[in-house]
Amino acid sequence: MINRNRLKMRKMALALAASLIIALCLTACGRNGSGTGADSSQGTEQDAGSVSTSQLYEGENWSVYYDPSEFEVSEQDGETHFVYTGESAGSDLVAISYHEDKMPQEVLYDKTSSYDDSQIDRSEGYFGAGSDWAFTYSVYSSEGSGLNEQLTGVEHNGGTLLVDILMHSETEVEDQMRVSDALASIVDSLNLTDHKEQTQFSYVPGVYAQTIVEEMEGVDQTFVKKVSLYDDHTGVLSIQDDIDIHWSSTELIGSDFRYEYTIEGSSLLVNVDGSWETYEKVGGDSLDYSDADN
Repeated sequence: MINRNRLKMRKMALALAASLIIALCLTACGRNGSGTGADSSQGTEQDAGSVSTSQLYEGENWSVYYDPSEFEVSEQDGETHFVYTGESAGSDLVAISYHEDKMPQEVLYDKTSSYDDSQIDRSEGYFGAGSDWAFTYSVYSSEGSGLNEQLTGVEHNGGTLLVDILMHSETEVEDQMRVSDALASIVDSLNLTDHKEQTQFSYVPGVYAQTIVEEMEGVDQTFVKKVSLYDDHTGVLSIQDDIDIHWSSTELIGSDFRYEYTIEGSSLLVNVDGSWETYEKVGGDSLDYSDADN
């Protein structure tokens, strides 16, 4: 007979562990050594009677710190594996690889094409402390296998840096958190070195406007609706009031709405409640957006 309380706790632990790693991967990874990642002070005396055992591993335009007492490192098929050596329900690891001349969605599709689509949760958001954008695919196991995988791809110098986390479900919450904390320590220390500005979505930023003429009391009145999209994935939707938004690869996102959009040439097409609206580009990437919105 299944212990439903224990099963519920296992699922809660998995969700908590997964959310922890996602948060670390998308918001805590350092960049150019200036983020929250590890720095050169690791491996030196940190407090009285305490010496860090962390060691630096340098990959292709990336680096991490890891604890050799908790991880074994191996290289295979272009990937660097940091395999957790503590007690766990299975082989848990972080695999990091660089894929030249490929964008994140292509790499993630290739890596997850063998899974059933219903097993994959897709998301995107900021990577690190700056405005870099990343895509995350979380793959949840079918009943019985206990293996869950999370892959995060970020555009890095014309290619994609892929962080692949494989973690088994533990029976106890404490064990789940112990393993997830260890894996997160690798992700948390990740630094992208010699990192250049992302270009995948460089065609999106700009100021787009739509002019509307309406007759009011026999007089034509002209109104201008405007969408300002900035290169840091923020923006402003100006209709009657200014509404702060974020933009992803497919959506304009406000506090209480998500509008699908696409770019065709110099036109921005926005799906508002099932009706497509067209905005023409009136300002390019070189604009000072803070002035353009005035």
